[in-house]
Amino acid sequence: MTNAAVHDTIKITREIAGSPDLVFAAWADPGARAVWGPPSKEEAMAFLETDFRVGGRDVHVCGMKDDLRFRVETFYHDIQNASRLLFTERVSAGNAVLGASLITVELSQEGQATRLDLTVQVVSLVGGDLVAGNRNGWNAALANLDDYRKEATP
Repeated sequence: MTNAAVHDTIKITREIAGSPDLVFAAWADPGARAVWGPPSKEEAMAFLETDFRVGGRDVHVCGMKDDLRFRVETFYHDIQNASRLLFTERVSAGNAVLGASLITVELSQEGQATRLDLTVQVVSLVGGDLVAGNRNGWNAALANLDDYRKEATP
């Protein structure tokens, strides 16, 4: 018997160091994303393909540093420089699709920083753990993004 699909919406608002242009640049650069994207120091991500443009696709693998078992295919549907990203992600392991998400990132100036509003509409085909992992992973990654930007600020 297959698992029932689990749906959830994750909303996170965070203040990130730097202007929307600088925060957007850290998102657009796959090298930067590979630094701030993993939720912990024990985890990693490696990009196999990058095409950051409307209609483009990124592919990366992620997981524990010694076991990058998850494949993530990202498809970009809308990119508004320094203000909005709209993309989907398909997560798989081996031949099994684990889930998919529709993700919106909105950036706006907030004093000397950037307000980042993230909405993830996720469906897990393998139970609630994938949804919880999405929530925890995005929270940690955005905290890492803020740290990354703070380190880059003169």
